[in-house]
Amino acid sequence: MTTLTFRNANNKSVTFSNRKPFILTTIEGLDVPDITVQTYKGLKQDGVTYIDNTLNERAISLEAVIIANTYNELAELRRRLIEVFNPKLGLGELIFDDGLRQLKIPAIIDGAPILPGGSSNQSDRFQRVLITFYCPTPLWQELTENIVNMALWVGAFQFPLNIPETGIIMGYKEESIIANVVNNGDVPCGIRIEFKALGSVVNPYIVNLNSQDMIKINKTMQAGEIITVTTHFGNKKVTSEMNGVVNNIFQFVDPASVFLQLDIGDNILRYGADAGEESLEVNIFYSPQFLGV
Repeated sequence: MTTLTFRNANNKSVTFSNRKPFILTTIEGLDVPDITVQTYKGLKQDGVTYIDNTLNERAISLEAVIIANTYNELAELRRRLIEVFNPKLGLGELIFDDGLRQLKIPAIIDGAPILPGGSSNQSDRFQRVLITFYCPTPLWQELTENIVNMALWVGAFQFPLNIPETGIIMGYKEESIIANVVNNGDVPCGIRIEFKALGSVVNPYIVNLNSQDMIKINKTMQAGEIITVTTHFGNKKVTSEMNGVVNNIFQFVDPASVFLQLDIGDNILRYGADAGEESLEVNIFYSPQFLGV
């Protein structure tokens, strides 16, 4: 069963499926979006030189039928649609679920829901609905972020508890400083890097061993400090959190740094620091992106 859910900025939602009250009949615009081809033409050149292409924004439209038990219930459901699909709230998200995977995309309704009149489109207990969404970012992404723990402390405390004279190990730090982060999407994607300092750490960094691109933060971290680096297109930022206080520290990014993107497939990442590497815990968060569903 395919369902399409719209959740607005106020976290209110409507789900269209094959069940009452909002029965989905058709969807268009879920596949690969249109592209714009970028070319260059030289003096007296036959044809053009291909440079690149970019994905255009996408439109997604659906038709559905509201099925109610009474006229009053139908009026309430119509009102609910208008409340949820309020374009003044800004971007919400569309969530696609076909039972195999769940994907989401930022979206805003392109105008108010169309509720056609006439005997073939409505009655006291049913109403046909036409809705079009505008998606400025054309790529779908997984509903939840993937997490790769590159280095973390693993608890070893368990019951039944037997404490020998030599003591017990309460936890241990994983030794690996290298991880293969697999992007199973259709395009490269940004990541969110979380550096956690368990002690003093000088200038933490992550390097992609495939491309040798590196992002480095020229800052000495204190115990308990968390530095978060976000590399998503249009949303690049670097923050430091200490004792619940978050500060922008973009100025500490090394000038030679590259805001890493995960290539399609395998990405071998290594973390490190100029000093205090053994006191560093690193997590990678990412959401693969897809051209269509």
